[in-house]
Amino acid sequence: SANPSADVNTLDNYEEGTWTVQVSGASGNATMHGSYKHGEYVKIGAVVHCTGYFTIDGTNSCGDTIKVDNLPFTNGGQIGNHNAQPVAGLGGLNITAGHSIIGNIDTGTTSLFFRVNDDAGGSSAMSEAELSDDATMSFSCSYITV
Repeated sequence: SANPSADVNTLDNYEEGTWTVQVSGASGNATMHGSYKHGEYVKIGAVVHCTGYFTIDGTNSCGDTIKVDNLPFTNGGQIGNHNAQPVAGLGGLNITAGHSIIGNIDTGTTSLFFRVNDDAGGSSAMSEAELSDDATMSFSCSYITV
């Protein structure tokens, strides 16, 4: 448990835990595979480090603007906390060869929004069409809560 200290050099807030990954889009939630929707986190002071993975059983007409919900803490509202996160372990996606996936955690949210990077055309929000019924991803992210 936290034990606040007046000394700014004292580590007085450390936490570890798990969270349940939920994939969604603008129109609703994807159907998650029962065993593959897990996340873990470590919070040190105001910095949160998360890892997670998921497999979906169906897009369930979730719509565009694909994201992972339920991050364990809200991304802080300070300028500069909107950040890009690495995504690895991709499978079952309908993206073009040479494209990559990154994620952004907007300030004031607990969601990791996926974006598709096209080296020639820039970046765009991931659409349901790019997420197949058996898509799988593993990812990591770090963000600040204040």
